[in-house]
Amino acid sequence: AIQCVDASPLNAFFPTIVTTHLGFLVQGPYRTTPSRDNVPPRDPWNVKLVRETAALLLDALAALKSRNLLDVAVLQCLPIERAKYPEGTMFAPLFDAVRSALASEPLLPRAVGGWTAAKNARLARTQELRELLDSQQLAALLDAPEEVHWLSGDITRDTASTLRNYLLYELKVGELTPELILPRLTKQFLEAQPNEWILKLYEFLGGQSALVRQGRVSNIPLVRVEDGTHVVADSNGQPQAFLPSEVRTDFPTVPRSVCSTAKSLEFLKALGLTEPDAVDDVVRNIIPKYKKETVEADGDEYAADIKRVLNAFGTQHRGQRDKLIAALKEASFVMSVDTGDGAQYVSKPGEVYLATERMKELFAGVAGVMLVDDSYSCLKGEDIRDLLEACGVTRGLTPESVKCELTPADLRSLRTKAGYEAKTSEEPPKDHTLRGLPELLAFLPTLDVGGRRKRTNLLWDALKEVDQRLRSGTFSGSYSWFYHQSRSATFDAAFVRQLNTTAWVPDADGTLQRPEFVVFETLGWEESPVLTSKIRFKPPIIDQLALEAGIEPKVLEMLKKRGLTSVAELLAALGEEEEPEPTTPAPTPSEGTDAPGAVEDALKNLLGDAPPPTPPIPDPTAKDPVGGGTGAGGPGNGTFPPGVNGGASGRNRSQSGAGSGAGTASTTRHPRTPGSVGGRPFISYVAAHTEDEEPDADGLDQAARMALEEKAIELILSGEP
Repeated sequence: AIQCVDASPLNAFFPTIVTTHLGFLVQGPYRTTPSRDNVPPRDPWNVKLVRETAALLLDALAALKSRNLLDVAVLQCLPIERAKYPEGTMFAPLFDAVRSALASEPLLPRAVGGWTAAKNARLARTQELRELLDSQQLAALLDAPEEVHWLSGDITRDTASTLRNYLLYELKVGELTPELILPRLTKQFLEAQPNEWILKLYEFLGGQSALVRQGRVSNIPLVRVEDGTHVVADSNGQPQAFLPSEVRTDFPTVPRSVCSTAKSLEFLKALGLTEPDAVDDVVRNIIPKYKKETVEADGDEYAADIKRVLNAFGTQHRGQRDKLIAALKEASFVMSVDTGDGAQYVSKPGEVYLATERMKELFAGVAGVMLVDDSYSCLKGEDIRDLLEACGVTRGLTPESVKCELTPADLRSLRTKAGYEAKTSEEPPKDHTLRGLPELLAFLPTLDVGGRRKRTNLLWDALKEVDQRLRSGTFSGSYSWFYHQSRSATFDAAFVRQLNTTAWVPDADGTLQRPEFVVFETLGWEESPVLTSKIRFKPPIIDQLALEAGIEPKVLEMLKKRGLTSVAELLAALGEEEEPEPTTPAPTPSEGTDAPGAVEDALKNLLGDAPPPTPPIPDPTAKDPVGGGTGAGGPGNGTFPPGVNGGASGRNRSQSGAGSGAGTASTTRHPRTPGSVGGRPFISYVAAHTEDEEPDADGLDQAARMALEEKAIELILSGEP
């Protein structure tokens, strides 16, 4: 209740207690309507009295503050809900007066006692945050010109939600969380804090494990080292600081005073910090030397570095070992030699083969292939080989990615074969070759016959080893696309296609040929089902068929090499023209296939002394009328000229007749496709359905059918010998 104490000048008015929907009483000499049922809000006197009431309210807040009674409970009793005090209503001045006072006057209770204005206040999501940062640190983090204070911890979402919302949305008081504080922890700010506060920070962050898991702290220089500077925990995979150890080292180390509690130590370990060991020594002090554009290390220095690397590789800590291998893979620390000219280089492990006797023989003289330089004694022995292989050096041919050369038409063909030609999106095809194989294939023609045979034998063994070591999936590339769902297909990898299109297999004379021109069995190589299914060697039966036909197999090879795969191409190459096919005169009615003598002669020529042909075979699905002659055309249907549909040498079924005899049916016929309504399936007349007794669908008896087929065979042989 707010009461006007000195009302003596207002004795002409009746004292009035105004009870409104606001939730509190205002007692004063307000002017009412004659019936005293309402208080006119726009009455000048009432307007003035509301202003005086607002001033009295502010005086009351000052009085409560002076008596140390202005707390969160009092603030919640104030007119702080905008919805209850809309602009232009009678008591809106009370809301406005309170908002103005709280924004600029120190009337909001602080977390550490006392009061502050809203412009210098912040809400904290957690009590730990209020305990971590004092007013000066908070001002420094927020780059504020004045001190910034935390408000009372009693103002929470659960205990004072109305007041909290009022502060956030009316007075624009910010609420800070650990996620908002972290990015403001700059190197300059952190280095200005004492070790005691850094310990508190680590303990605080130790309770915020989610921030570490989400990687929110990875780019913040949170780690303090002995000299007081701050660094990030890790930079490009290399640790920038280490936990203190029993042995003093030259590594940058965290002071013991800032990691003396279990929670602070737990946080630093979560960042990836460890005590320095041999792996860290290599990663920090050796590997950077081999990441430079130019590597400078003499024999003794290099041998000492390799010794330290081997020592670190012997660690039993799996995480440290993995860290070492990952760092070595990106460093050019392997002394290597070019098998072509013997030039020496330093290479990354993934670019080099081990210098085994087999690899030396396989790539001898081949330029651009790198082997480990075993002239360095420190690169000899099983221990260093185990290290090199763990880092990516291999003993045998190894795949390496290449740009896929398949054309859009090739990719469309892959989709079609997979049953889904359409696509809405696609991934670039993934293709690969074998490192050094293109160079080796280009080098083979420079060798003599003996050298070619030896080198290709070694290559075949190396390809078999690829199959045994990496399995058959190595021989295929992959292509994926999307059409309603993800789809994929495989294709021969680039090196398989190159092996099939390059002349690298020696024939009997030692001449290098493409695999398609050499029978595998003649090479003396050990069989490999996967390789022979991928590399297309010449089938032995082709030579056998050529010899049986009286043609030298090399003639076929020569024609194929020159792209002459048809009679027309061969004649064009010879400059000759194709002779026209001989025509067969049209049979007369007395010489047609319906003449008994012609049929008997045809059967005699076709069957010789063999048993008579099987009985006529009916077509159970056909509904064609059966004629009395060999044809089924209309009455008076005569003989067709040679080559015309239905004639003796025709290749297609006629629309109006099927033979040359006088048919008895007058129904007009039309072409039908097998499986269609009224259609009939293909029927073999070579001893098929021998038990059926129904008549032939075309109205032909067996003798006429066989005579007709004899002429068809002659025509086919004349056109396609």
